[in-house]
Amino acid sequence: MAKVWKLTLGVFAVILLNYYCFYVRGHGERIVNDITARANQALVNAGIIGATVAAEVRPTRRRFHISGPLPADKQAEAVRIVEQVPGVAEAVWDNEAGAAQ
Repeated sequence: MAKVWKLTLGVFAVILLNYYCFYVRGHGERIVNDITARANQALVNAGIIGATVAAEVRPTRRRFHISGPLPADKQAEAVRIVEQVPGVAEAVWDNEAGAAQ
């Protein structure tokens, strides 16, 4: 029983430390801002102007939403480019932000 208690306490400590570092200390916000800036720069380097990248801020998910007035072929290319940026787990096109049909 003592081993289970130690394991449970260890898991709880890791979760608490993750929450503390991500939200209280602001490490998560800095990481997300850095990845977002690199994703936006990757789009500019590829010649895709007018699209912007925004991130969902969660400690367990790195999904990035891309939006802007681009045609469908450029939307797919933008998603592919952003997914290649280190730190991006998933990129999706956000049609609700005024994207072109």
